[in-house]
Amino acid sequence: MRTAFPGLGMLVCALCCQPAGAGESDWTAVTLARDGSWGTATDPSQAVAIAAAIGNCKSMSLAANDCGSLLSTIRGGWSLASICGDYNIVVAGPTLVEAEQAALYREIDLQMFYVPDLPPCLRVLAVDPAGRIVRPSEFSLTFPAAPDASSPGDEPSGPPRPRASKTRQGYEPAPTP
Repeated sequence: MRTAFPGLGMLVCALCCQPAGAGESDWTAVTLARDGSWGTATDPSQAVAIAAAIGNCKSMSLAANDCGSLLSTIRGGWSLASICGDYNIVVAGPTLVEAEQAALYREIDLQMFYVPDLPPCLRVLAVDPAGRIVRPSEFSLTFPAAPDASSPGDEPSGPPRPRASKTRQGYEPAPTP
């Protein structure tokens, strides 16, 4: 079927449509190898960010390693990497809180279903939404306690929450020179 203006659709798209990624944040890629080598990169192209992160990881290690086998990408969010003995965790989230939750959920998942004696996790890397690496500082993440059944008020709904506080590593931006 022919139209009266065959190039009209392309002309409208060229005038109105923004290029892909216009006004959006760059992609951040993070990879972590079993030997502790890591790489991170930020670029408007996801493929370029992944390739650069793998290259940065490989340059950190003297021996051949598995850089790129555990990888996370996000546009405009936080990326975290942790080592738990022989197991690695790489997660990303739109906010630091959501990235921390994803890391904690992955750690709990590993411990409950795969590695009951999982050693404590050590945070090795955090990357902010701008792609900057931030240094860890200690802070306490306290989980809210579930109300006691004997206490008056609302009964707990869903699974009970942990009562103890757990110390995790937090992050603050590294000072700029």
